[in-house]
Amino acid sequence: MTRFRDVKEMIRQRTGIPLDQQLLVAGDLELEDDQPISEYGLDNNSIIDLISMGFGLSGTNNISVSKRET
Repeated sequence: MTRFRDVKEMIRQRTGIPLDQQLLVAGDLELEDDQPISEYGLDNNSIIDLISMGFGLSGTNNISVSKRET
């Protein structure tokens, strides 16, 4: 089962942004690290915003997450 912590790790591998400096948001919901993606009812068309909270890493980026459970 894929959790948002796993998604953050994939982002860290691609961008170098540490997990504790990532905030994932879908609509008006902050996505909790330990929750499975399936708990939020997201699908392949869902948009998850990545907010970088580290010094020098300001901004919001859209990321696409495939709802694929492992």
